[in-house]
Amino acid sequence: MIPLNELKDRFDKLKHLSKHERMVHVCGLLAAYFQKDNIQPIIVGGLSVEIYTRNNYTTYDIDLVTDGRDQFDKLLTNELGFTKEGRSWYHEELEISIEIPDNYLEGSKDKVIEMELENELVIYVIGVEDIIIHRLESAIVSHPKTLSGLMIMIGLSVCIKSINTTGK
Repeated sequence: MIPLNELKDRFDKLKHLSKHERMVHVCGLLAAYFQKDNIQPIIVGGLSVEIYTRNNYTTYDIDLVTDGRDQFDKLLTNELGFTKEGRSWYHEELEISIEIPDNYLEGSKDKVIEMELENELVIYVIGVEDIIIHRLESAIVSHPKTLSGLMIMIGLSVCIKSINTTGK
């Protein structure tokens, strides 16, 4: 848990980090700040894929699933210098966009991974099985005629194999 003044100080020190590091650290700082309110933002979407692939996939925004959208809005716009643009908040200097697509996780909370960063911050990331399933569902909806059934079966078999080997 960190107080608002420390959060602001640490935000100011993110400028020198790479885009990926800035995004991950922003998530860790927000998780630490909202710990007092028992709000746990979970990284989903492209940033979760980027984390799991160790930057072999890149994204340009942060998608979080979390309760407390109003608290996030007040903090981001009133205290941290973000501008609200539709469903997203954007910080021009840090070049970071945050979106909260939902309050509820599409997947298992039991599979959410807690990762400790080198600066004693913690981030929460959707389980790898759930992000694979979500990405496959999105691909099927977006490109139903161009996706090969074989690719879908390969993706599902990898996911099922992973679930079977972890026992969950």
